[in-house]
This record gives sequence, structure tokens and C-alpha cells, in this order.
Amino acid sequence: MRVSGITAPVLWATLFAMTLFAGNSLLNRMALLEEGMPPLFYVCLRMSSGAAVLWLLVRAKRTPAPPGGSWLSALALAAYMIFFSLAYQDLPAAVGTLIIAAAVPGIMVAWGLAHGEAFTLRLGAGLLLALAGLFFLLMPGLSAPSPSGSALMFLSGASWGMYSILGKNSEHPLRDTAGNFLRGVPVVFAVQLCIFAADAPASGELPAGLTAMGVMLALAAGGLASALGYAVWYAVMPRYTYAGAAAVQLSVPLITTAAALPLLGEAVTPRIAVSSAVILAGIALVILVRKN
Repeated sequence: MRVSGITAPVLWATLFAMTLFAGNSLLNRMALLEEGMPPLFYVCLRMSSGAAVLWLLVRAKRTPAPPGGSWLSALALAAYMIFFSLAYQDLPAAVGTLIIAAAVPGIMVAWGLAHGEAFTLRLGAGLLLALAGLFFLLMPGLSAPSPSGSALMFLSGASWGMYSILGKNSEHPLRDTAGNFLRGVPVVFAVQLCIFAADAPASGELPAGLTAMGVMLALAAGGLASALGYAVWYAVMPRYTYAGAAAVQLSVPLITTAAALPLLGEAVTPRIAVSSAVILAGIALVILVRKN
């Protein structure tokens, strides 16, 4: 089977990676909502556990070269994680992933166009349809999400878009992902220390919310949903165009919405349902229609 030039194994690997990405939203929301974990402590644990698992994977492959990646990619990764967790203080999991998906196509398509990638009518219609669904979600109204949370999540999506661009043509995806995570650890810890120093209680005690379950959720997000998900996505992303890679990631909100109802008890409102349907139609137009 081949759909739009993408083979079945690549599609299955992509679905696996997108499911793990959806897991990031669910785990983050559970840690903040149910365990009361401070968002930046969560980020530090997530980045650290992801770096540890990726380092072990690189060692298992017996790769002699040191971890790859770059500081620019690491900064984009850290920004994505920090804004992501801060935003989830005010947003449901399903809504958060819908918003983050709005920023990713914009920056990736703009980058592709600036570097000579063809922009077809079908591609434009599909992306516009997907973004229209997100615009409908964010329209003012009784069920509109938090403006501050939405802005933070949009910044998270923009950072993820840049991270995806920087890693799209990686020749050693696992090694580069490991290098980015390792470099990201001191970045997120530095941000956490600065904020903790400014807001620390007079007693010097750590803030509440560092429960065993919260720590386990953060470690699972880093070691499984992030480390494994990013490594798989880096490996298959070169098979897509910039626009195609952006459109594929719009499936993450749909997976998250389906899982948030039973796991977090989040209601699927008419606004979310309509937005998700329109996004799915846009993805189908870009990815799932056979080339003539």
C-alpha cells in the first residue's frame, strides 16, 4: 500500500509516534491536574528521563560517535516543553493539542515555501481547512479556552515547529535526538532554578505537588512518550515534505481528544467535535488522497 508516496510501514511508524505525542498531553495534564505538580519541575523530570533513555538507546546501538544535535535544536525543544507545561495549567488536554497544532503548520509551511517547496492547490486547501477548524475552536464564546493558556500553547507549537524543521533532514535521528535532550537538561534546570529562586518560600522548602505518582507521570512522559516518540518521528519525517509533516501532526489532537474522555473525564463539546472533524478533513485532503 502506498498513499501519496508514503509506504505502509512509514504510515504505521507515523501513527505510533503521533500516539506517543498525544500521550504527552495526557500525562502532563494528569500530573498538573490530579497531582498538583509544579509545571517546571515536571519539565525537568521529563527532559532528564528522556535524555537518559535516549542515551541508553544510543549506547545499545554501540554508536562510537558522541551525541549529535545542536544547541539551537535543544533551545527549541526546551522552549516547547516549558510553554507546553505552563499552558496546561489552564487548558484541557484535548483543547491544548488543538491549539498547538495551529502553530506547527504555519511555521513549517512558511519555511518550506521560503526554501522552494511547491505549494499546490490541494495542499493549500487542506491546510486552510485544518486551520479553519482551529480558528473555530478559538473564537470567543462561552466555551472558548483561556487566552493566556492559548497563547502559551501557541508558543509551544511554534517552538515544536522549529524543532521539527531543524531535525527534518537528520542523518542520525536517534543520536541527534539524544544530543538535543542532553543539551536541553541544563537549559530547563537553569530556568527552573531562576524561577524557584525568585518564588521560593521563606522556609526554603520545595513546593507541594511532588508526589510519587506525579514523578512517575513525568518520567513516563520523558522516557516513553518523548524519547521514543521523537526518535521514531525523526526517523520517518524525512519521507514527508515540510507541509506533509506539518499536516500529519494535526492528527495528534484527534488522538488526544479520543483518549481524554475516558482517562481525564474531559467533555467533548460541540465546538471541539466540529473543530476535530474539520481538522481531520484537512489532513485527509493533504495526506490521504492518492496522487493522480
